[in-house]
Amino acid sequence: MPRPRAPGAGPGAGSVPPPAHRAVVTDLEAKLGIDRTPDELMARALVHADPRHDDWLASLCRIAQPESQERFDWARAIAEEAENAGDLARRRFALDAINFLGFGLNPDHDEVPPFSGEAARFLRPRLDTEQDPYALRTVIAAFGGYCSREELQVVLAHAGHPDPGVRRCVAQAFPSLLAGHPEALAALLRLVDDPDPATRASALHSLTYPFGTRVLLDTPALRTALAAHLTDPHFDARLEAAAALDLRGDGRGTAVVEEIRRGVKNRGSRGAVRLEIHHDMLRALTPRT
Repeated sequence: MPRPRAPGAGPGAGSVPPPAHRAVVTDLEAKLGIDRTPDELMARALVHADPRHDDWLASLCRIAQPESQERFDWARAIAEEAENAGDLARRRFALDAINFLGFGLNPDHDEVPPFSGEAARFLRPRLDTEQDPYALRTVIAAFGGYCSREELQVVLAHAGHPDPGVRRCVAQAFPSLLAGHPEALAALLRLVDDPDPATRASALHSLTYPFGTRVLLDTPALRTALAAHLTDPHFDARLEAAAALDLRGDGRGTAVVEEIRRGVKNRGSRGAVRLEIHHDMLRALTPRT
């Protein structure tokens, strides 16, 4: 299974990290059924202390299986200790662990984690106090996974954060917020015009989700905002704007989607997988006769 990415990790995030020898060991031990303690796994991640590194991500994935109360208690304690000690690397890792524990990586457990309420209460004040951009991105992502829809609107306070990664995390929280929260739509429409291309694409992507049963949020202002990005120089932003309009039956978006589709040669072509997902969404929204 592909590893989840920590907030802010991924292509373009900086220089290429060193070889992931410890990640190979961690993955091999998992296949052999060799258990390591969370402290041992964290120690491997902190050798480079780089959230983009596979050593970091492999340790997180291993800690998140099983998604137990014991593992959450461990991560919370490490986060609190690291805050008091001013240890940024350990704080980042512990917050990441809390986030990963909510991903449901264990195929034997599909219910809501028993510590969800505790996690939301732990994370909530850190939305107001966390100063490190990476850690704040993690807190926003984790809080969105554990809190209720009513609680999630507090992340709107970070829609204008100076760090583009933080703004991107806020944009990614919107599909759960838009229905019934006019202030969320207003903030999202501002993020649609964000100067950071990846943030812009994330905000536009949030507008492609259906809300309720075969229902899409649709307003004149929203369509105007989407149409303005049909010529966006950033490919992903342009595709997301076109897909969102196409889902709403707007021919302007349909034309751009078809233009992009004609450039797809195979499944490895840019935008091919996204267009497959879009096709499935169109089918789901089409009334059955």
